[in-house]
Amino acid sequence: WTPPFMDWAFMLPEDRFAEKWSLIPDDATILVTHGPPYGTLDLVRRGAHVGSTSLRDRVAELESLRLHVFGHVHEARGRTVQRGTVFANASLLDAQYRPHGSDVPVFEL
Repeated sequence: WTPPFMDWAFMLPEDRFAEKWSLIPDDATILVTHGPPYGTLDLVRRGAHVGSTSLRDRVAELESLRLHVFGHVHEARGRTVQRGTVFANASLLDAQYRPHGSDVPVFEL
């Protein structure tokens, strides 16, 4: 699920995400979502963060989370560590849908 972008599937307004994220188990150690949490590897070329604020809030509640893998925001590919959790935007294509390369940053734990 991601915030609306064009007219694609699995998109909802932010105010409807909480019900989806509530399905994430409280003891999750690994999380895979399509899109990023707001403020984490979600910066697009026009300078805006486009991740989900409610996903950011839910991830902050997951005390056991060690790895969150996502994509969707092609130009924000990479990895970062926050509060003991590895966040990896594993997009393999750039914003023009050209390959970035064969490495996936998630595996550099």
